[in-house]
Amino acid sequence: MSVFLSFVFGILSSIAAALLLQFFAGRLRLRFSFRRVMSDIRALYGKIRADEFVPDSIVTIDRNSAIVGAILSGFFTFNSIISIATRNERLPDGSRRITTDEARLPRPTALAGHNVLLLICFNDSGTSLDFVYSLLRSEFPQIKEIRTAALYSSASPKMRPRYCAWEVGRGLNASISRIINKMPWMSSEWHHIFASERIIDKH
Repeated sequence: MSVFLSFVFGILSSIAAALLLQFFAGRLRLRFSFRRVMSDIRALYGKIRADEFVPDSIVTIDRNSAIVGAILSGFFTFNSIISIATRNERLPDGSRRITTDEARLPRPTALAGHNVLLLICFNDSGTSLDFVYSLLRSEFPQIKEIRTAALYSSASPKMRPRYCAWEVGRGLNASISRIINKMPWMSSEWHHIFASERIIDKH
């Protein structure tokens, strides 16, 4: 009898260990490794250089893009980037209103004569990219050229970036909202602008 119980206990222990291993492996797959993100940034850089475009400045949209832009700037040997923060408000009809703090915008002459790479990390609806692109066009008329880029983009945004590392449905099998939560710097303490609309992984 004791031999039989030991046999059963051994089987159950093996099953439990296998289930735990599968669970933790699944949790790890929920995250992009920093190495993966670096590889994606390198891929984006390669597409920009293949087009023979060399920006004089990188302008990023909000904080996720600032992280990516700071890394990308190293490939172009820049010392710094310019980041434009937007404010998002969900209106009663479900639409989004985007504004920016004009007091925090760079000087109008800061980008004069520059080829600008406008970068967003997650181009989901495309409204933020479109808003800041229009803002640069209207408020910084002395910019020589603006080209847009995204690390990750949805398949049909309002504004499609000229350069994109990965697009949903073309190498990405998850929605942008899911990808946001996969980034290595995301945590329960990192508050999204519409927190109730994002599923934050607390582990």
